[in-house]
Amino acid sequence: MTEQERSHEVSGAGEERPPLGPLSRVFGIIVSPAETFADIARRPTWAFILIVTIVLSSASIFLLQFRVPNFEARYKEFIRQRIEEALERQGAAKPPQEALDRQVERQARLFRFFALLPVAVIPIVALFLAGVFFLGLLLLQAETTFKKTFSIVSWSYGVTSSVGALLGILVLSLRDPELLDPTNPESWVVTNLGAMLGLSPERTHPALFAFTTSLDIFTIWFLILASIGLSAISRKLSVWKSAILVFALWGVWVGGKTAWYAFVMR
Repeated sequence: MTEQERSHEVSGAGEERPPLGPLSRVFGIIVSPAETFADIARRPTWAFILIVTIVLSSASIFLLQFRVPNFEARYKEFIRQRIEEALERQGAAKPPQEALDRQVERQARLFRFFALLPVAVIPIVALFLAGVFFLGLLLLQAETTFKKTFSIVSWSYGVTSSVGALLGILVLSLRDPELLDPTNPESWVVTNLGAMLGLSPERTHPALFAFTTSLDIFTIWFLILASIGLSAISRKLSVWKSAILVFALWGVWVGGKTAWYAFVMR
């Protein structure tokens, strides 16, 4: 019996089992993802985990604004540097100081709404990822639906992002706020290769920084979960084939991102 057949046999046998509750699904995705995704495949949902992810992500941003001294002023300086760098790359003349100050102030107004960004960003990211993966599944002639794909992506993305947000809240609560750089969020929690190597956007080539910060523990965890979950909702897709699809699409994204920073943002 193949792995895929065993998966669907378990899925079929599980029809008589009572459905897992939302909290059981969260815990199950962490300790027993295959069985949990089989339950999600039978009863796809997404609202609970996305709401939890939004709340925790907003809380981590709010805590960052509260804990980091002079956060708004440092954020404005970061905006000013980015505007000046963009003008320099374009070969444009630097505008008068007053015009530059007005441009900085306009962009800095978003600062007041930072904690609300997850309300829009998280569902949009989940929908985008689900759309990309669903197209990939269609190309592989996997028999599934967008609703199930969106549910798998929502739970995979939601659980990994929520754990990351909780870790961020812990670090922000315990770490010296003077050591937190609001312009380099990749350095707050050391989970990516760039942070592990101590790279910063100011002293590192943009392409190298983009590539190394893409190699993140939580991103890899999400990709593994998505591979297991997409296999659970697809009759013709083994976990290995699902993983090839997921990691190939991620590789295209990382390659494109690195190339963009290498040739456009240098």
